[in-house]
Amino acid sequence: MYKYFSNELIDKVLFENTLRFTQPEEFNDPFECSPVIKGLSEEYEFEGLIDIDKAIGGVVKDWQKNNPFFCGLPESELKEIAYAFLNENKKQLVGETYRRSQLIAKECIQPDLKRTIFETVGVFCLSEKRCEHLMWAHYANNHRGFLIKFDTNNVFFNSPRSIDDVCFRFEKVKYYEERQKHNFISLDKVGLFYEKDVCWKYEEEWRVVKPLATLRHVGKGIFIEKFDWGIVEEIVIGTNCSSEDQIKISNHIRSVAGHIELKRARISSEDYKIIYESL
Repeated sequence: MYKYFSNELIDKVLFENTLRFTQPEEFNDPFECSPVIKGLSEEYEFEGLIDIDKAIGGVVKDWQKNNPFFCGLPESELKEIAYAFLNENKKQLVGETYRRSQLIAKECIQPDLKRTIFETVGVFCLSEKRCEHLMWAHYANNHRGFLIKFDTNNVFFNSPRSIDDVCFRFEKVKYYEERQKHNFISLDKVGLFYEKDVCWKYEEEWRVVKPLATLRHVGKGIFIEKFDWGIVEEIVIGTNCSSEDQIKISNHIRSVAGHIELKRARISSEDYKIIYESL
């Protein structure tokens, strides 16, 4: 997998061996990690929450206390009336409970969940694309930066603590034509961290999410983690990278990590292609 870097990160990444795990609110997509919570669960699931046998006693007591018409009736008869009333109105009660849950989800759970995600996790993004022109432009400072090929089988990227762990897991982003809507109870990691608009599909993105508490905070909301050269397989220097930066990168990498393939990008003289050549 590949990561495009700006030339402004040469020292941080290549000399200090640090990678930033970015909080989702700082991404260039305003919909990042902001799942739509449509309710707590599906409407039919609320039917099991309304236990008529348990509700009868409360209804009878309420009637005896607040309705003179029912005061003189035997309790056994009141229970029969209450049972019929609840049975007849169960669908309405379920609907009202479900609609209330939708309101709670929209006004309380959804914004609270988004805020919690933004405050507690960092995300490191990579791509399947080894040579994507737009990503060179957008993420590598108009081709002035560099590209790194990582060994994503390494535990740095993939070391979940359990089968249900949403963090420390290397996962592919899923792209959708329409924004997905989730129930809070059944919300999974895909809905939390790995959903994006189909307009981003050209990036063919993969991610690893880590709690900020496991990362090093270096100030100004920046969280990093040190990496070992063993997870790096290839470095490509951008076609617009300055000769000074090229020399700086090449000399350093050859001195500290001789196993890494070093290449320089150049534009084709015949078609719209970027060619990688060994240095």
